[in-house]
Amino acid sequence: MTDPESPALPWEALAHTEGDIPWPALEASADALAADPMLLDRLTDRYDEFMTDPNARSSYECLYIPAILAMAAPRMDDPARRRAADWLVEALLDAEADFDECQIAVIEAACGAVGPAALAAVLDSLPAPLRPEEVALGQWGLLGLAARSDCAALRPRVVETCLGALRMAEHSRIDAFDAEQPAWTLAVLKHTEARPLIARLYSRTEDIEFQAALDVLDGRDKDLPKESWEKPLKEVVQETWEDLRQWYAKRDSEGDQPEDGNLFPEDEDDEFDEDPDAEDEGSIETRERHAHEVAARFVESPAAAALPETLRIDAAFIANGVLMYAVDYEGALPEELNERVLREVLLEIFPRKVSANPETFERIAPVTQALLKWLGGEGLLPNAEALAEKVGHWGGQIVQNSQDPRRWGMAKGVVMQAKAEGVDPTDQAAFQRFVREMNRRTIAMHEALEENMEEEDDILQLPGETIVRSQPKIGRNAPCPCGSGKKYKKCCGR
Repeated sequence: MTDPESPALPWEALAHTEGDIPWPALEASADALAADPMLLDRLTDRYDEFMTDPNARSSYECLYIPAILAMAAPRMDDPARRRAADWLVEALLDAEADFDECQIAVIEAACGAVGPAALAAVLDSLPAPLRPEEVALGQWGLLGLAARSDCAALRPRVVETCLGALRMAEHSRIDAFDAEQPAWTLAVLKHTEARPLIARLYSRTEDIEFQAALDVLDGRDKDLPKESWEKPLKEVVQETWEDLRQWYAKRDSEGDQPEDGNLFPEDEDDEFDEDPDAEDEGSIETRERHAHEVAARFVESPAAAALPETLRIDAAFIANGVLMYAVDYEGALPEELNERVLREVLLEIFPRKVSANPETFERIAPVTQALLKWLGGEGLLPNAEALAEKVGHWGGQIVQNSQDPRRWGMAKGVVMQAKAEGVDPTDQAAFQRFVREMNRRTIAMHEALEENMEEEDDILQLPGETIVRSQPKIGRNAPCPCGSGKKYKKCCGR
């Protein structure tokens, strides 16, 4: 496909479907963009067009265009470079919203190549005043760019942003879960002054992510995996191009078209294995499947049948929750449960995520005790009896934590607020009306608060008053639902 309005860009080469990556065409495009920054709009429009329906295509422009921007950036003037950086950050947020790992990797690598302008764009994209729960993982991750000497001037802003999130967590103004990535970013920056604060958060939560940050700060973990933005741009483009090529081949041979618009669905991580029948024993899907199977075996066992009727009604839910949360949040299989993992799952994760009445939480400790004893009896867990005894002492704390609004996650806060106002969360229409009204009230509250706020730390935190979407997110590059035929971000999404 050619673009008559942009003869300086070799569109035919960029839209190829056969052969290897046309690096000369990418370099020529970067040269053209550096000489004429007005080409930026044409390139980004081309990317938007591609991403409106990426699964219908067979070319690689979604990878090439971010790469071209990054290759041209060092030769652009400051305003043009900043425009390119702003677009890359916006594209990254869209990719994260769509869980598109392919685009995330390429765009992060492009941001790394752009350097300080990308870091400034990320900092300016953060909500003001800072609300860590609204910051995407990619935004936190790219703040690590401040570790580079050429980003040193922006380092104080990054440090203060991350410290602000940790202070909010320490004072229970946000969920400690939302402070994990800021703690990790400070560790990557080797900001040792943050160690006491991170240590206090770890002491209170025993969150493994805070421990990992402490390990980095203390020099116990020196072999850190490279982030995408740390890798050479060409290396990342080559890796994702190979993955995309294999995806196209599989799609064309099997007619496999993901429904969610993501080129790499997160539930198909093993899609590109050389042996499609081989299963990675360490993959999260395999570990989750094992945890689910063990929970099902317990539910069908005589140990579960012997539970009182009041406990049996929630036994399957609790057993599956304990084992799945242990895998998903702590990386621990049923055979690897220990006191630290159980504390995190029972005292932090269940209270944060599960919206249930106190009676359900009262059943968690005794059902978990029965599960642990069964694991021991099956020879799966050596110290099961000792762990079961410890869990027996946590019953009251589990219930107490579950009713503490400061420990609720975003989703639970909304559900619990709805219940408090007499709205049945299972009634979809009523719940959506409630969410829309709550959003309206919350936006009005924050606008009024921000008008009178002199310092960023003066943030009013009301239990359950969190802005959420009442409808699924519309991709900014998707067709606008109003029927105008324009992209959402250029129509109702403005």
